[in-house]
Order: sequence, then structure tokens, then C-alpha cells
Amino acid sequence: MRGIRALIAPVAVVVLAAPIFAVTWAAPAFAAPDVQVAVTIQRIKLLGGDDGCGDPDWYVKLNIAGQAYNNEDTPSQDDLEGNAEITPDWEFSRTVDAATLSPAGQIPISVEVWEEDGGFCFDDDLFDASQSAGAAVAGFATIAPCEAQLDGQTIACGASGVFSGTDSDRVALTMKVEVQPPPSAPGLRIRCTHTPAWPQAGDTVTITAEALDGALAPMFADDLEIWVQQDTTDVATRTRVVDTSSVTTATTTFVATGDASDDNRFGYGCGLTKTGTEIFSGWRLATEGDPGTVDFPVVYTGPSSSRLDIMFIADSDTYPFSGSAPENAAFIADVASVIATSYYGFDPFLENQDGFNFWIVLNQAKADDANDGDCDHTLPARWDESFGWVDSGAILHRKSQRDCALRGARIFSSTLDTTYRGDAFQVVTHETGHQPFGLADEYCDQRPGSMSSTCDGGYFQQDVAPNVYEEPEDCADDIGAFTDGRTAASCQEFEEDGFWFFDTDWTISDPVSNDIMVDNAAAQGADLRRFDYIFGQCRAAAC
Repeated sequence: MRGIRALIAPVAVVVLAAPIFAVTWAAPAFAAPDVQVAVTIQRIKLLGGDDGCGDPDWYVKLNIAGQAYNNEDTPSQDDLEGNAEITPDWEFSRTVDAATLSPAGQIPISVEVWEEDGGFCFDDDLFDASQSAGAAVAGFATIAPCEAQLDGQTIACGASGVFSGTDSDRVALTMKVEVQPPPSAPGLRIRCTHTPAWPQAGDTVTITAEALDGALAPMFADDLEIWVQQDTTDVATRTRVVDTSSVTTATTTFVATGDASDDNRFGYGCGLTKTGTEIFSGWRLATEGDPGTVDFPVVYTGPSSSRLDIMFIADSDTYPFSGSAPENAAFIADVASVIATSYYGFDPFLENQDGFNFWIVLNQAKADDANDGDCDHTLPARWDESFGWVDSGAILHRKSQRDCALRGARIFSSTLDTTYRGDAFQVVTHETGHQPFGLADEYCDQRPGSMSSTCDGGYFQQDVAPNVYEEPEDCADDIGAFTDGRTAASCQEFEEDGFWFFDTDWTISDPVSNDIMVDNAAAQGADLRRFDYIFGQCRAAAC
């Protein structure tokens, strides 16, 4: 990645409601009571050994402070099978209560490298990655100073370490460890954004940190920080450029260079402290100028195997790109508004803001009007061939038509025209509930108090963490999984339009209004459970 040459120059800083404190060169402060620990497997290379069953199929078993991970047969692991050397970028993360650590401040970590066999090849094989006794790379990470002490090496947080085994079956393992405050805490949120979403050379880029409470209302922070990383390959260049107190919002600005010689990237993050609890947005990279590719990140927080990748696509009717100006200004402004409002303005997504990557692709599409009963979007060129790694495409438009999600094609549409519907930006959130989270519609006018006018949504039952059930008995059987006081009496049945004797008796237990999958409002219990399940998969490198 690139160094941010624009940020090496003096940085213009604007802080609302308070003066600026001195800029320091320390790493971000690490919090009590909770910290977020991430272990990223960057490279596995075969050094010796052969089980006689063809090329190796690598996977890993990790343990972070007592929580075990095993990514065998996950999508990203399956994609890399049959290679003696892989660079997988598998990130595994969890939040740890620092008060439970013993010894204090030490987070135990171990990593094993396994080769998948089975069938006539019998059991899987453990390969040695350690210079010490045993095959695992083991040790601990410390909170302050932030560093990893693994297999006799001391490595700064965010820096890569290389470990090599000594047994006959051995590998070289490259990995890194990060320890930082979590992206949210009870009653505390930090919204960290930049505009323009895709700055061009000469544009003034503004990074904004907003301190919010659990209801996403502005709150005064004891300390509010903005950090930049001058060289996105060197964690030692992470720099605090804003450090202020008793404010709700702070900003910093710089001028984009758009210089292709350094990969057109800049990096930043925002931190908040309130009554001794710290949160941090997580580090993210963004693109400036011409990246030389048809797709590029506008907010990149980490590996795709551990993130939900949302790709914004311009509707050809709304945003008429020209050959000389693919960076249509209206589209770029709308992308920034969608990130800030539809994602970072929805609490379950803001709580997990480090679980999303946001992208732009310059191949356009066309949003179809679902009022005719079909969802038949025109997809971007080479959608399946080139963009199969994307979890969901979002076709943004400003037309007055009904939106829908094509889950099989991993894509949805959404209007941003608030004169057509006042909750337009919440439509993006609702459709994201469909794809990639796999939530079904819950609206239907057959139920007392329902906000909808018809039963023509998309109804289905997920095998894991469903929000809609095929039959009322399925709903009743699942009630015990909730802890919010609902009972079997909460299960409400409805049928699709044109119902007949053999139709499925769709059933929900969430409320019939004020629900993201009913009227684009709040996330209710079943919705939150599904969000937690998908984000949990991502934190286990199984997105």
C-alpha cells in the first residue's frame, strides 16, 4: 500500500467546541475493560514433508484467550486448496475483557497449521510452525505496550512476524497480531468518515469523528481522537493528529495528491474515551485519484474473508457517466451519504463498523422496478466472472420505483430520492438485511397492526437464526433461543396473497411495526440475532 504523502505536510485541523491538544506520535491508547484482539494469517509456505496425498490443503486452528477457531471448509479455505504456498489474509478476532486476564495484561494466543486430508488419505496432518517444542506458534499479546511475544519473538502490534518449524513436516508461517479498543461499547459509539468518498487530486479531504451514545445521539467525549497512518505499510507511522476533549465532533483535513506511484491510498481511524472506557473505529484505508482498476475500496477495514464486502454500483439512468469523468460527482456524494447514514447511521452496523468493506465499481448497472412483480436488475458487466468475491452489490439510483434484492445474484437496488420516499436511505439498510445477511421480509397486512399494505414480500426460513418461519410450530420451537421475554403467543401467522389450502403458513415473532424488515425502522430480536450470527462468522474468517 501507499504512504500518505499529503498527510506528511502540515495537517489542517478543525475541532468543534474545544481547542486542540498537542499532536503526539504514540500508538492508540488501549482500553479497559475490553480490548479487541485480531490475529491475521498472512502466509503459509511448505518447507518440508509430504503425506503422499497430493498438494496440501492448508487450514489453521487458533486459540485467542480461550476461544478456539478452526477455518477448515470455510469458503476462503476451500478456494486456496491445492497450493504449497498461500497468502490467505485470514483474520480471526474477538473482544476480550482485560480484567479477566491472568497474568494481567497478557492475552494468550496459539496457532496451529493443519493440512486437510480425509478419505483414503486418513486423518488431517499437523505441520510444525515453531522453533520451540510442539508444533504451535504460541505465546501472548500484551496490551501496553502493544506487542506480541510468540515463539521467542517480540513483534510490534500490526507488524508481521515469520515463524518456521523444525520437524520433517514443517511450514513457514507469517502472521500479525493487533490489539486495540473495540469499535463500540455499551452506550458508546464512534462514527468515523471521510469525504469525498473518492477524492481526486487537489480535492480537500475531510476526516470526521463523531461521538455518539447508544441511541446514536451526539454526546460529549472526554477525549476524541483522529489518527492517520502516513505509510499504509508501516504501522510505526500511525499518528494522532487530533486529540481533544469535551466535544461531540472533530475534523481534520488534507489535500489529496492522487499520485499513482504510491498506490493511491490513505489510512485513518477515530477514537473515543468516556468515563474510562475507550472505543476505536478500527483502521481503514481509502482510495484517492485513479487507482488504475475498475473496482477499488472507498473504506477498507480488513481481509474479505473476515469482512462483508459491499460494492456500490451506479444506476445508468440516474448517473450518466462520461468516458472522461467516471467519477460522477453526484454518485460519489451519494456513496458518502449511504455509508454515513444507511450503514453508520444504523446501530447494529455501526457497532460492527470494522466488519464492512465498501467498494465502488465503475461498471454500471440498471435497477429494475419491482412493482411489476419481478426483480430483474441489469447486472454490471462481468458481475459473476470478476466479482464473485463481493458479498453484495448495491445499485444506487434516484428513480421512483420499488426496490428489491436478487439474493441469488448477490445484488440489490435502492432509491436515494427522499422526495419519493422519506426513508430512502433506510431502504439501503433494509435491502442489506436481505443481502448479505439473509433476512426475509416480515411485512404482511394479514396480521393485526401490520404497517404493510400487502403480503408480497420475499419470505423464506433460514436454517440458522431465522427471522421468518415456514410454520407456526417452527416459530414456537425457536422461542426458547430468545431472552427478551417473547413466548409462543408472540408467533403470528400470515399467508401470501393468492393463498390457498397448501400455502406455507409464514410466521414471525418480531413486532409487526418498528422493524427493519417491516417498515425500515429498528432492528428487533430476530434481526439482531441474524446480524450477530453473520458478524460472528466473519470474525472467524468465514464470511
